[in-house]
Amino acid sequence: MQCPICARRVDPSESGKQECTRCRATLRVEGEEVVLASLGRVPAGLELDVQQAGGGSYRKASAAPGFAAHERWRKLDMVVPLGLCLPMLGFVGWAHGLRASGAMVTMVTLMSVAVGVLTFFALWYLVAYASNRSTLHVSSDALRLTNGPVPWPWRRDVELTPSPELDVHAVAVRREVKELSPQMRREFQRTGVRPMTTRWWNVVAVAPNGEVVLFPQLDREQAHYLAERIRRTLR
Repeated sequence: MQCPICARRVDPSESGKQECTRCRATLRVEGEEVVLASLGRVPAGLELDVQQAGGGSYRKASAAPGFAAHERWRKLDMVVPLGLCLPMLGFVGWAHGLRASGAMVTMVTLMSVAVGVLTFFALWYLVAYASNRSTLHVSSDALRLTNGPVPWPWRRDVELTPSPELDVHAVAVRREVKELSPQMRREFQRTGVRPMTTRWWNVVAVAPNGEVVLFPQLDREQAHYLAERIRRTLR
């Protein structure tokens, strides 16, 4: 038995209400089932602004107020493009001051163009992940995801109108484990199924016309907290 939000183990012997020691959610133990009574603290890395929920929806907005969730894109692997930019910028500076003739000029020019393009994309990645953030606005009438201020085509803005058929939940994005431990290797040989690990979690809206990712690349606690809060706002 575990907490639906953070997966912390729940003591099944303590029936009735209890508080999760990790995420502070209020849980209710009913036999062999753990029911989420109320959400706890906002997970680290997420910022929430509570606002007045809009009216005029097919559902009553009095259940939970609307809110805006923010997440900054900053992460440790930003040092990779930063480390690439410095020597590439140094090469461009060296090539600019180089005196050459004949075929050497053509070769240095082509190399400078290639390095310049790579430097541009590395700097674009660096600036985007240093300054961008994703903002999800949730009310009884709308779900709207915006990203910026630096344009990034792989994270598009999303806008949905809530409906009775719309469902929101957290989905694990998984990948194969490349380096297997002895125990994993034996399990793989026995079952023929390669072990998988969770890379990150997405908050996904499922509508009759397909799935839409509302918030990508979260950890488990962030994704389950946000999905549950969206459901409570829209119910």
